[in-house]
This record gives sequence, C-alpha cells and structure tokens, in this order.
Amino acid sequence: MIDLSHVRATQTALVSVFPTALDVAGGWPSARLVLAGADTTLHSMLKSIRVLDTMPLADDLVAARALLRRQPPRVRRYRDLPMHRVAPAAARGFVRETCAAWSVPKDTEELAELVATELVTNAVQHARSSSRVTLTGSESALHIAVRDYWPSPIPRPQPIDIAALSGRGLHLVAAVAHTWGADQHPDGKTIWAKLTYPADSEPATKPYPFTEPAE
Repeated sequence: MIDLSHVRATQTALVSVFPTALDVAGGWPSARLVLAGADTTLHSMLKSIRVLDTMPLADDLVAARALLRRQPPRVRRYRDLPMHRVAPAAARGFVRETCAAWSVPKDTEELAELVATELVTNAVQHARSSSRVTLTGSESALHIAVRDYWPSPIPRPQPIDIAALSGRGLHLVAAVAHTWGADQHPDGKTIWAKLTYPADSEPATKPYPFTEPAE
C-alpha cells in the first residue's frame, strides 16, 4: 500500500512508476499494489494515463487494506524469453501459470497457449530474437502480446503451402482470436491477439483468497 496523501506530482512520468513496479514485481496476485489518499489533481493524473486500470485507489489506508483482497479491473504480467528452442515451451508454462492465478476459463487458456507458442516460435525462428510475452486480463477477455527485437516489416498471413511443415502460425492466430494485430517499433514489433471468454463462463475478476498478514 502506498500513501499518496502528501504527494504532489506535476508530471505523469512520476506516477507511471507504480504500474512499472507492479509489473516488475510479477503482477497480480503474486504482487499487489493499492494506492491511497490521492488529491484531486493526482487522481486525475493517475486516471489519464490509465494507472487505475491495473491498481485500485482508495480514500485512505484502511480502505486500501481491504482492496488488497480484490483483483483489479485489469491485470497484467510479462515474461522475457531468450532466442532459444525452449522459448515456446516456456511461454506455454507462463500462460498456464498466469491463467490459473487469474481464474481464466480453461478453453481460453488452451487457445492462449496455442497463440503464445506460434508467436514465440516466430520470434525465435524468423525474427531470430528474444521476446517478451505480455498477458493482460479483464472480466471478459485475455489479451496476449509477443514483442520481438528485430526491426522487420510486420508480417501478414501468406497463402499456405500444403507441403510445407511450417508457415501456418499467423493463420492459426487469426483463426482463434477475436481480434488480432501488430504494432511496429523502431527496434522490432509486437503481435497481439484478443481472446474473449466463452459466454457461459464466470467473470475472471473476483475476490482472491487472501490471508491477513500477522501483526
């Protein structure tokens, strides 16, 4: 919990440290961060750069303590992977671990493993690059993104050669995702996919088992 009641921030860069710290610490629920006591100006700043999407803001530290028990509207985790043949398997393990922590429906978890496998394989085999897998969860969908570090044009699905043993990755991603796309960076690209939860599944955002710390 962070008491902001005496903080007077004037630049958004100063408050962007909070989601960064949460991400580096491993993301919810293994790491939890609740803000408290922000004045009107700071509240507006936190909202404008969407800090409050991934961590709650309470009126005071008493209320903040209770919010530690509840999953935020959006949760995020990432894992950096090497340019190595074991990277796709590591990505699948990361997806399984994260989906279990966030109570993601099993069907969506399996699709996320498939997407992670294909996109990380592309990073290793085609971009010849390490990669960062980022998962973002909400009540209704799981967003998976894989960033590589090779400045190449954004790939597009190509006609399938039925005799080839590869070349179907983006076709599979496009087939299973609700939406998908790519973002270009000066030093690489990010390919992402949004997987919506089945209509009959329970919301993934819900109270998480919590043990009060010892006094």
